Amino acid sequence: MAEGVEVPSGEVLPMRHVLGRGLPEGFPAPVLGEQPHGLDVRHVDPEGWTGDGPIEDRAVAPPLEWTEAHRILILDAYNRKWARYLEDGQSHEIEWPPTAYLWTPGHAIEPILYTCNEHDEADCEICELEPIPPDEVYPAEWRWRVQIEVYRWEGTSGVREEVETFEFMTTLMDPREVDYT
Repeated sequence: MAEGVEVPSGEVLPMRHVLGRGLPEGFPAPVLGEQPHGLDVRHVDPEGWTGDGPIEDRAVAPPLEWTEAHRILILDAYNRKWARYLEDGQSHEIEWPPTAYLWTPGHAIEPILYTCNEHDEADCEICELEPIPPDEVYPAEWRWRVQIEVYRWEGTSGVREEVETFEFMTTLMDPREVDYT
């Protein structure tokens, strides 16, 4: 699990990607897109998960936009490690786009805000209140992977012989921003 990070109260931990071994330095970060229209999502309450079923089964992966350049770089990273085991007439093919699964949902510890007794305001400018402490955020972790298929070719026709999973990147994000169905 990722370490806790202090985030100013009311702000969100920025999303970041951690590349797996084998991906080249300078691997272009995928762009965050938008969730499909009509997808009814919600977020975890401060009290924790109250939905039906396991939390990881209800989580909706961030809608990252993957390009052909990503596909080529990921397949190259896989081939650098595993192509030497291919026999004559075999090749690796990649299922595209990648899929993600929620490795850990993370959590956020938000401080208890005390209100001014006289004016009943959390951010009273008249009274001197203790400064609002930062939230402590333990990021949600998404693990990204692709299916790699091993094909044996005879002429122009190929037969799939194996399917393997290649995990290549972890996305860390504020758990309060994870979408659930």
